[in-house]
Order: sequence, then structure tokens, then C-alpha cells
Amino acid sequence: MKQVKPSFFQEVSSKYKAEQKKLNRKKFLLKTKLTLTIILPVFIVVLAVKVIQTFLQIKMREIFTDHKVKPVEELQTKEAGKPIPAVMTPVEKEIIKPTPYTN
Repeated sequence: MKQVKPSFFQEVSSKYKAEQKKLNRKKFLLKTKLTLTIILPVFIVVLAVKVIQTFLQIKMREIFTDHKVKPVEELQTKEAGKPIPAVMTPVEKEIIKPTPYTN
């Protein structure tokens, strides 16, 4: 069988496709390196900061709340029918009389 020599257009087209494939591969590798070296570590640091903030908020609430908090079941069984007494405190009123402005 006789081999057919590719035309000029076919040679250029095949070289162009090969070069395009190489460039796409380089582009993919560059994106991957960029993601792994810059974006991913920044994301991990931001996420770690958020986790630490949440952890500290939880610990602060535990420290500054009353540790003798009764469970909900206890409150419902023992104190369900008891009314909470209201404490009346007198309100102090202050009467302000306007004074005329003089030069």
C-alpha cells in the first residue's frame, strides 16, 4: 500500500493540535499548583480561625454561666405548677420644670 503524504494544511493542523494540547496541560498544571500552594492553605487558615473563634465562644459561655443549671426534665417536673412571684419596686419620678432663657 502506498503512503499518502499529508498536505501542508494537515501538517500545520496536527502541529497546532499538539501544541494546543501541551499548552492545555501546562495550564492545568499551573492551576493545580496555584490551588495547592496558595488558595488551599489560605482556606485552611481561615477555616481554622473560624473554628478557634467558635471554640473560644463556647468556652467563654461555659466559664461565665452558672454551673448549677438544672436539667430541663427537673424544671418541668418540680417547678411546672409553681407561679413565679412578681417583685414590685417603686418608680422614682423626676419632674423637670422649664426655665426661661435670658441673656
